Amino acid sequence: MRGSIQRRGNLAWRISIELDRDPMTGRRRRRSETFHGTKRDAEARLAQLIHEHETGLAVDPSRITVAEWLRQWLAQRAPQLRPTTLERYRASVESRLIPAFGRLQLQQLRPAHVQAIYGRWLAEGLAPATVASHHRILGRALNDAVRLQLVGRAVTQAVDVPSAPPRQLAADANVIARVLDAVAAEPQPWRAAGLLIVHTGMRRGELCGLQWSDLDLDRGTAAIRRTRTTTYRGQVVEGPTKTRAGARLIPVAPAAVEALRDWRRLQLEQRLAAGAGWQGGDWVITLDGLPVRPDVVTHWWTRTARRAGVGLRLHDLRHLAATLMAQHGAPPRVIAEVLGHTRASFTLDVYAGAPDLEAMRAATETLARALERARRGG
Repeated sequence: MRGSIQRRGNLAWRISIELDRDPMTGRRRRRSETFHGTKRDAEARLAQLIHEHETGLAVDPSRITVAEWLRQWLAQRAPQLRPTTLERYRASVESRLIPAFGRLQLQQLRPAHVQAIYGRWLAEGLAPATVASHHRILGRALNDAVRLQLVGRAVTQAVDVPSAPPRQLAADANVIARVLDAVAAEPQPWRAAGLLIVHTGMRRGELCGLQWSDLDLDRGTAAIRRTRTTTYRGQVVEGPTKTRAGARLIPVAPAAVEALRDWRRLQLEQRLAAGAGWQGGDWVITLDGLPVRPDVVTHWWTRTARRAGVGLRLHDLRHLAATLMAQHGAPPRVIAEVLGHTRASFTLDVYAGAPDLEAMRAATETLARALERARRGG
């Protein structure tokens, strides 16, 4: 943010700062005021104004627009958000929320405005799940506005949110058999990657975040410590798991362990051949000597599923694992711990000896038996 000081008389100064462009007109906006005092005092006042606007402290609740607040909210929340989440929020704010509501003053926004826009988006063909995603982002911004006493309430709380019918997985034995046969026919590292996902239900980012030091193939366990995700701009970002529950120790079925041992031997051969040129580090899933990108995993499964004739997305394999464990009697709490859905009351350092690991192993063994029965029956 830039500012300027102009003399207006004896110990009088005109202080101006440049603000963001108006989202509707595109015109540059400025804030100016007359200040009386020394030039040094005027410079201090200019620095104060710039700081207030950059941190949101200069907000006038009666005049701030929805566009101004959404952009300030993103700037305030940015240090707390994962890069992929920040990009998703920013895309929603700039492409949908500001064009729809930006011109309105924040205190003038009403439930009727929001409900009408949601109806228009649906009529234009936007998916209910996408509308609901924009709604959640707008709601979070308005909840923070309430907390900062910019508005009295979050109008999104009075709006009906569209919901999509739950996706029904085709989890019959024939489909499961085709999934397993398709994965088994894949070359490495995809065979190992596919069996890990099917037998553990781990997320794509967790798979890409695995390092060999996280695996104990003798004991059949995998420590989920980090994720690798792809931003909207195509940048791969490494970081901790999204929640505390995501950091967990999970059992790995013998079929996946066998595939991992085979892949480990092949990867070591590739590493020896590459010598000093090896760029795959200690990552488990590598392709052409590089850690595999998360979006490449999705592209691989899309092609594999199409060849196998199954209408399952990559993330559906995670739901498939949960469904099969539930159908065969695994307790919901244990399934949630396997998938990393609950807040863990333990750390990875002590979890190896916790009784829950045996319950989780029993659940994944149940899953493995269900998968094998379906493969044989299919």
